[in-house]
Amino acid sequence: MSDSRKEIRICFIGESFVNGTGDPEFLGWTGRVCRNAESRGYAITHYNLGVRAETSRFLKQRWYSEVSYRLPRESDGRVSQEFALVCDQLDVPYLDVFSSLVKSPIWLAEAKANDGAHPKADGYAEFAAIVQNWEGWLNWFTP
Repeated sequence: MSDSRKEIRICFIGESFVNGTGDPEFLGWTGRVCRNAESRGYAITHYNLGVRAETSRFLKQRWYSEVSYRLPRESDGRVSQEFALVCDQLDVPYLDVFSSLVKSPIWLAEAKANDGAHPKADGYAEFAAIVQNWEGWLNWFTP
């Protein structure tokens, strides 16, 4: 049986928040948004390339080779990553989640109760909700 769903490969580049550190369900926000897209009929291949404690200097050194290895040559090159400057240079939409999460009682309480920085499942679910309602994300899934 052939799968007629639109195939979408997504590389998430970043650090511990991309990685989902602290999430007991091991999904983080990236797993949640991809699970949601899959449930809406898309064939998602999800590459979580988050590295805990990574700095932008190291990310800059690895992102292109990481993404190039995972995306087909004919890929449209959209990359979800943490840094607005790199996104701007690549003409990739950027979402500032920090300004929303820093005001989130759920995110803040879970991060404080966990390790001081990383939330548990409900915090990552809130992160995922921000992404899933963002125009840049929704535009990937237009017919």
